[in-house]
Amino acid sequence: MAKVISMINWKGGVGKSTLSLHLGVGLMLGSDEHPKVLLIDLDPQSNLSYLALGVEKYVRHVYTKKKAHTKKIFLMIISMESNSILATL
Repeated sequence: MAKVISMINWKGGVGKSTLSLHLGVGLMLGSDEHPKVLLIDLDPQSNLSYLALGVEKYVRHVYTKKKAHTKKIFLMIISMESNSILATL
């Protein structure tokens, strides 16, 4: 069964994106099973996406004609197996 962890704070600059990325990597690498982790970046500034993908991948995914639409992303998440929760967008 998948577990959901949310990082929520209305104040900016408190480390939500950084903490989310480090928590995700820690959960993935800290287990012998190497579970898959899905990080969803809902921040309009997209800091988590920028951190996770790096500059080149971020620019390629965000500024090309092949943009991922929200509906496609959610359909991909829903169609994933229940024990698989990692997707790199």
